[in-house]
Amino acid sequence: MASIDGKELLECLGEGETPEALGLRRTPEGLVDLRGLRLGKARPRAKFRVLGATFDYVPGKPIFEKLSLSHVDLSGAQIEQSLWVACTLHHVRFEHVRGAGVNFASSGMESVSFARADLRRANWGEDRLDGPLVADTEFIDCDLRGSMYAHPLFRNCRWVNCNLEDVNFGGARFEDCTFVGLLNDVMFHGRYRDPDPRIADLRNSMRNVDFSRALLKDVSFDDSIDLMTCIFPQDGYLRIPRPKAAYDRAIRRVRDTWFGKAKDRALFYLEETAKFVPEDQPLDVVRPMDFVEGSFGRDLGEDVARKLIRILEDASRE
Repeated sequence: MASIDGKELLECLGEGETPEALGLRRTPEGLVDLRGLRLGKARPRAKFRVLGATFDYVPGKPIFEKLSLSHVDLSGAQIEQSLWVACTLHHVRFEHVRGAGVNFASSGMESVSFARADLRRANWGEDRLDGPLVADTEFIDCDLRGSMYAHPLFRNCRWVNCNLEDVNFGGARFEDCTFVGLLNDVMFHGRYRDPDPRIADLRNSMRNVDFSRALLKDVSFDDSIDLMTCIFPQDGYLRIPRPKAAYDRAIRRVRDTWFGKAKDRALFYLEETAKFVPEDQPLDVVRPMDFVEGSFGRDLGEDVARKLIRILEDASRE
């Protein structure tokens, strides 16, 4: 590798310099060998909060603008806290990359691979932007805790055995995507807030999203999301057509027939859930065991939790 720093090397390559002119070799797979690249760490000096989310203030973070990287191996690279603006990544490999706090902002991706990558607090998209497009990209065994999403479009992408605990996908949109493994406390939305009303009105189609090999624990689908073409596991989940009306029926039944603490807790859960399910949402999908395993079942017992499940099952069939 040429004796220039990692940031300059990436910029030269992304602006059209040939790998040979930069003294770079290729891997056996034919990718430009930038494995182990280091950008130098920019350390956070402070934290600030916006709309409930916590961000680091990191002066001097590496910034890349309008780079085009194709057929590059960045496995083992250290790209923490870097910012990628209007870049294009095509056939780029990010295995074992250290990318905590990386911000891909307005940068599009195609045929990119993240495997066993540290992507905690990574960011895709930015306010007032429809995009970027992330296509044919896979996330394998990645840590995505704390990752943030404006309105990126993920098309034909896969998440396999990733740590997605407490991830709020915000305005992310999904088409022909697959999730495999545990999804714990994950939020999907049909639309999401943005300063630009036109962007806030973008719809997440969830077209042909495959959850058939996923375990969905306390996963929420709200804001008029359309799950009609999604594939869910055959067993262990309750499909609730016209969920707004179904939740209203369940609320009435609990209010009329339950008593005491169990009634109060059940009504609180159902009413809070119904708040985020608009009239036009065609389907909701819940995992009944969430009632048994969660705070509801712990506080009131498995028998009461299963009684609420039966009420929801009946309400979903009426």
